Amino acid sequence: HIQRMNRIYRSRRDRMVEALREAGWKVIPPRATFYLWLPLPKDRSSKEVASVLLKRSGIVASPGIGFGRHGEGYIRFSLSVPTPRLQEATRRLKKLSLWPHHPEGAEW
Repeated sequence: HIQRMNRIYRSRRDRMVEALREAGWKVIPPRATFYLWLPLPKDRSSKEVASVLLKRSGIVASPGIGFGRHGEGYIRFSLSVPTPRLQEATRRLKKLSLWPHHPEGAEW
């Protein structure tokens, strides 16, 4: 059972990392967790980014500040949702670009 769950979470992680990178995020894949903690540009608060993700794409992410002051500057995505929901989130992320350096240059 543990090996099967590890494969599921690894697959979810890999899909989410790929989608985030395509959307312009800088991501280092974690080795052993079912969360992705992502650093944010210095000029963006974690609450602001979480709000934009929810309003513009219907994606729920946790602002890092909710985990204490050292969490500010990060946002957290959970990989514990069912795979079909995560796949939908990755489709939405690929269409959403938040950072000016993104190839499509989309605005905030």
